[in-house]
Amino acid sequence: MKKVSIIDSKICNLNSLINALKHLGINYQIINKPNRRLYGDGLIFPGVGSFSNGMKYLKKNNMVTLIKDYAKKKIPILGICLGMQLLTKNSDEFGKFKGIGLVDASVKKLTSRSKLAKVPNIGWRKIFINKDNPLINENDFFYHIHGHYVAEIKKNNILASINFDKKMITVAFQKNNIFGVQFHPEKSNDSGLRILNNFYKYL
Repeated sequence: MKKVSIIDSKICNLNSLINALKHLGINYQIINKPNRRLYGDGLIFPGVGSFSNGMKYLKKNNMVTLIKDYAKKKIPILGICLGMQLLTKNSDEFGKFKGIGLVDASVKKLTSRSKLAKVPNIGWRKIFINKDNPLINENDFFYHIHGHYVAEIKKNNILASINFDKKMITVAFQKNNIFGVQFHPEKSNDSGLRILNNFYKYL
């Protein structure tokens, strides 16, 4: 039976994600340090909070090496929220910080001139699929909570976007076997569960 590894980076609450995987009957294990004996068939990398704190924790616990090892072995990776952002090259949040660098993109601060598009972006927003992909197959509403977003990304890596302050911003990407979603599938009801299940079926 296929097994998904979940990174416990101490920068998120895993309960919602674990409950979603249990509901789907997905076999999983939680890892908080590198261990080659615990490699799974896929890796889910959730996270919330600041880019700098996330990278500090990952480096301190040698988790950057683990994530890069998964990528080298072509094991599928799914980054969620901050996890998605940390997979990129860098961020301008509270200064300039380097990311894991698996995806050619940068993380920028959300800005808005409209009262209808508040920063941070919190709540349900409809996504628009940019191209066919194994993860997302419907323009549906998903739960977002973020003040930064993935920018400067190659067009062919963009899976889905949202309209924020009359500008389309990336909320899902794919580079080979590396996926990222800015929204929280584990908090997005049936639509979110389908994404997690699609990732599992992709393994």
